[in-house]
Amino acid sequence: MSTQSSKIIEWSARIRCKEHALGGSYSVLLFVGPIPDEEKDWRISPSFVGMHGVYTGYGIPDNTADDVEVEGFVRLNKALVASSLSSLGPEDVVPFLKSALGWRVQKISSEVISPSKFDFLEVAVCSVILERNTEEGFPKPVGPPVYYPECTAGRP
Repeated sequence: MSTQSSKIIEWSARIRCKEHALGGSYSVLLFVGPIPDEEKDWRISPSFVGMHGVYTGYGIPDNTADDVEVEGFVRLNKALVASSLSSLGPEDVVPFLKSALGWRVQKISSEVISPSKFDFLEVAVCSVILERNTEEGFPKPVGPPVYYPECTAGRP
């Protein structure tokens, strides 16, 4: 029996931050496209692509000295395909995400927080080539992720 394989590029945004940066739970929400002015519309916006939720114990002081770094990933392919780019190659995706990718931070109380209030908040775009073998079913990475710092450079 012969096996067939196909390769795709999987694009993601990696969010890294300090767990107790805000003294309570919060979310970093990602958008590809315009971000609504009203926060009540963020999670229902067509440009909302996902979020990284940071869940903490209540009452822990901001910027605790022994704070740990946490990270999460939001996949971007669905939004990229919907944007009608010519391809999912870096030559098309990177310039697009430079202008289209944005994020907001919101505490569990719904209070909006400026990303500049963080000692450490990083949003980084990466891609990885995945190969799907029809016999095995699940895609496997072909090589390490490639990061594109220019997509978010200069933004808090």
